[in-house]
Amino acid sequence: MALTTRSSLLARLAEGDEVPWTEFDRLYSPLLKRVAARCALAGQDLDEAVQTVMVDLHRTFATFRYDRGKGSFRGYLKQAMIATVSRMVRQRQRAGTPTAVPPDAPEPSGLDEVWEQEYQQHLLREALRQVRFEVDPVTFQAFDLYALQEVPVSEVASFLGISRESVYQAKTRVTARLRAIVEEMDKS
Repeated sequence: MALTTRSSLLARLAEGDEVPWTEFDRLYSPLLKRVAARCALAGQDLDEAVQTVMVDLHRTFATFRYDRGKGSFRGYLKQAMIATVSRMVRQRQRAGTPTAVPPDAPEPSGLDEVWEQEYQQHLLREALRQVRFEVDPVTFQAFDLYALQEVPVSEVASFLGISRESVYQAKTRVTARLRAIVEEMDKS
């Protein structure tokens, strides 16, 4: 499932069916976990933050109606996560409860930047997952070895039994497709 199906996924979530929740969880839980981890949450605190956001969203979706005119779902999810992390840290500090949050954790004002960095990485991961199934396996492997793992072009060509030019073409084609997918996903 691509992020471009967000509007239809949101509509299906509002219907209360469990299948869209499984899709939603697969798509967004990793992002929420990475954001929580970047906010220096770990272990039980990290899991609690993600679970809190997901439970709150589940409750909200009974009456939720997505309206792009009021903002993006991405912004809505970001605010839910930032509010949850901030609330957890404040509650633990007030109660004197030990927390995994160290003193150098980002302040709530810095969470926007953390979110944006992780969201961009999330888009790229999802685009890579999607493009892997759209292109020839050898093309993707050439791209992966050369562009992502930084194996020298001559070694990639030799290993895959293709020309150096084919390796360069694989990188160009896959990169172009990744850009298009990320651009489309980021629109919603």
